[in-house]
Amino acid sequence: MRSELFVKFAVPALISVCAPLAAQSKTVSSPPGWETTEANSFGYYLGAYANERFQAADATNRKQVMLVKEISYRLDQKNYNPNSASGGAGKSWAKVTLHMSECDFDKMTSTFNTNPVTTPTKVFDSAMTWATQSGYPSTKPAAWGGNGIKFPFASTSWVYTGVNDMLLDYEFTGGTLANSGAWAGATSKRYYLDGIKSPNLTAGAATEYPASKGQTTPPNCMDSFHAPSTSRAAYNSIQGINVSNADRKSNPGEVYFQWRSFYTAPSKPVIKALGFAGVPAGIPIGTHCNKLYLDTTQPYFTIGQTAGSTGTSPFTRMNAKFLPPMGGISVWFQCAWDDSVLKRFSLTTASERKIPAGPPPLGPRRQSVRTSDPTAKTGSGPTLNGDNAGYAYNPIYLITYN
Repeated sequence: MRSELFVKFAVPALISVCAPLAAQSKTVSSPPGWETTEANSFGYYLGAYANERFQAADATNRKQVMLVKEISYRLDQKNYNPNSASGGAGKSWAKVTLHMSECDFDKMTSTFNTNPVTTPTKVFDSAMTWATQSGYPSTKPAAWGGNGIKFPFASTSWVYTGVNDMLLDYEFTGGTLANSGAWAGATSKRYYLDGIKSPNLTAGAATEYPASKGQTTPPNCMDSFHAPSTSRAAYNSIQGINVSNADRKSNPGEVYFQWRSFYTAPSKPVIKALGFAGVPAGIPIGTHCNKLYLDTTQPYFTIGQTAGSTGTSPFTRMNAKFLPPMGGISVWFQCAWDDSVLKRFSLTTASERKIPAGPPPLGPRRQSVRTSDPTAKTGSGPTLNGDNAGYAYNPIYLITYN
């Protein structure tokens, strides 16, 4: 009798209590780890156009089985001005759809319909409005789905098997701005969403010869065209020696050098030299400006350019595949020109910088393809989250699932 009562009354009660627990929603961000932490950058190409197709591939949650119920985004921690490039103008679309499917991240192309490897499921189909945002969000980080930036799967949940990678395929049509601004075709209007920027591993500050780029070491030598100054000199500037994981897939990374010269002869040739050894004390060779700091008994090479009208040369950038033995090697830079008035051979100051020990860890495996013409079969991309500017095309988002 007691067992019959248990079956009749206790079991249904337990089921009614446990059912809500079993159905309790869980969340994970793409990429994982940013659910409650502000990310380090932003993205603004999702919803940038009045009419847009935007595919986003995520390989960061593979092998995690989910019954997905909603995708949501959050505002970046930014001081928004709806009437400026800072973005935040409210947006409305007559129709927005979202199809979910699985894809092979490493085989993504710019052709939209070839990217799904499973049949796409339409999970969202509705008019949509993103509210106008002025000033900073009220919380840091901002609330997920705030300002209406969320895509609840009203009647259809989608099963992510975790076997492949996740693919989100958005179509925005009939967009208008709350401030009635012009917005059509390829005209984009930014609305900054939280995003993550993958790091480049950058070398430390350069060592200058003489110190402070020669700007505090009289006679502050530069081309005679320029007015005498106690605060500037002809110098060589290294804008960067970086090692990055260029494609965030399997590339072991690349090392790039970027430098330019200042205050040489306007609109005249300048010779740029890069070497792998130097002489910190410098070698006097009878030049009008500066000593020779490159050790020309060791490997070096030169490239010729024409300085601009102010005596500033264009950037010179060189890329090479990174190999571990490169780490720690010193690279020396110096430039040469003929003084435009004195007609004497002259040298800029020199700079030394070391190549970093290696590339940073691989960034999040996320990428997107997009176009401002939803009828187009192909778009721009895929643009990887690990590219130098890829963060702008890959805002982070929250996945709500059971």
